[in-house]
Amino acid sequence: MGNIPLTHTLLDYLDRRSRAAVWSMVVGSLVCLGIIDYLTGAQLTISFFYLFPVSVAGWRLGRNSAVLVALACALTWESANLLAGETVSNPGVVVWNMLTPLAIFLVVGALVTQLRVVLDQQTALARKDPLTGVLNRRALLEAANVEVAKLKRHTRPLTVLFLDVDGFKALNDTRGHRSGDMVLKCIAEHMERQFRGTDIVGRMGGDEYAVLLPETNAAAAHQVIPRLQTSLASEMTRSGWPVTFSMGVLTCNAAPRDAENAFDFADRLMYAAKGRGGNCVQYACFPDDQKTVPVKRKDQP
Repeated sequence: MGNIPLTHTLLDYLDRRSRAAVWSMVVGSLVCLGIIDYLTGAQLTISFFYLFPVSVAGWRLGRNSAVLVALACALTWESANLLAGETVSNPGVVVWNMLTPLAIFLVVGALVTQLRVVLDQQTALARKDPLTGVLNRRALLEAANVEVAKLKRHTRPLTVLFLDVDGFKALNDTRGHRSGDMVLKCIAEHMERQFRGTDIVGRMGGDEYAVLLPETNAAAAHQVIPRLQTSLASEMTRSGWPVTFSMGVLTCNAAPRDAENAFDFADRLMYAAKGRGGNCVQYACFPDDQKTVPVKRKDQP
């Protein structure tokens, strides 16, 4: 596996399995441990290995499942010992012998479950733009690469929108960065309301946004984007923000080399719109218009 730690490989494997498959793994490992525990006899304990099904359940199946598996492990462990010939002076010893490993299994299951929750939260935060709550550039590129891969397999069109806020620097300079932040959040919230659940909105940085519109051809883009342009303008006017929008819209009818390539085309289209004075949209299709997409000037950021 090269430099990939074995633990990461195992966790990645678990995350790719369905819940039914993980349950099968947990039950299967529990049965095997019970058999091994019985065959090795009461004098040799293997209780440590019961932490495996408990940890798997806590990581992949959740807190309630981890509790259930912990209880099943404790019962299996003590039952195997009794069947193997363990003798006790009274029934209370059996209960104690089962409760002790059960407590350990429950603690480990709870810790693994909480670790998964925290890691999931951190992963989600790492993918989100902290100001607007939409995807950040890295996460948007990952999503775009997935869509480009789908386009390669199924040849269904993908439209990429690049949007830049005209007059944003002047607004920041005259009204302050707090007003600028409010504008950026307002734009992100408005676009998330306007697009479909399957569309993906992200902030590329600064006052630039990008949107992925899967299975959207050029005709559909020419219907959707003007509506967005109108609704955004109305929202800015209603809120008293003196800004407009330059947009570059690229419809991919064939798969570009990768997501960066598609974003580069859409970015150049957006700068072409700004070059026309802003507050307008520049459309193109890939690969039909590949050679006619304007090249960004060196003095453009």
